[in-house]
This record gives sequence, C-alpha cells and structure tokens, in this order.
Amino acid sequence: MNSKLTTYGNRVTLRDGRVLAFQFPILDAVQFNDALIVCYSFDHFKKNDCNVFGYDKYGSLVWQVKPQKVIGYNNKNPYAGIRIEDDNTAGLINVRGWVIIVDPSTGEVMGKDWTK
Repeated sequence: MNSKLTTYGNRVTLRDGRVLAFQFPILDAVQFNDALIVCYSFDHFKKNDCNVFGYDKYGSLVWQVKPQKVIGYNNKNPYAGIRIEDDNTAGLINVRGWVIIVDPSTGEVMGKDWTK
C-alpha cells in the first residue's frame, strides 16, 4: 500500500506509527511498501536541486535524486512535492511543473512529464 504521510517540521510519521526525524524541514513524504521518499525544503539545497531522498523502512539512506535537465530552464529546479503514480513509481514534482518519474526503491529515473 502506498500513501502520503503526515509531516511536521523535520519529522514524518510512518504508517506503522513510528516517527522518524531528519536533518532538514520536510515539504512532502510518501511511503511505498518498504520505501520512503522525502522531499526536503529547498531552502537548504541552494547549490543544486537534489532535495529528494529515498530511504528504506528503517530510515537508512538508499538514494538521492540526481540533477535533471529540463527543457528551457537552468539547473535550479528544486522539487516541491511527490505524487504516487502507481504501485511501482513516484512522481517528483519540481517548481517548474516537471514531474520526474522514479522507482521508489532505487531512485532510477523512468521518465519525465510536464504538467503545467
């Protein structure tokens, strides 16, 4: 089962009730079976747009999103949210309206879509 999670500051509450605390304020978080995807406030990622991280069910880091080139924009395209595409993919939504489709367990980019 995939679901949006409740966040408060730098904390996220998992489906099983556990609360994990992270280093930065959280904008959005989604749990996919045993994978957790966290989108941090981009205020702390001024040098790049890599503010989305994937963790295992214990909160251990597995992946960090890599910089993505999008047509018509420079490399400053931080992410503002996460959406559930289906049981096996997540959409990382950047501030320019692009959605980067990833595998929640590995962070592998599977596609791009423009939504604005």
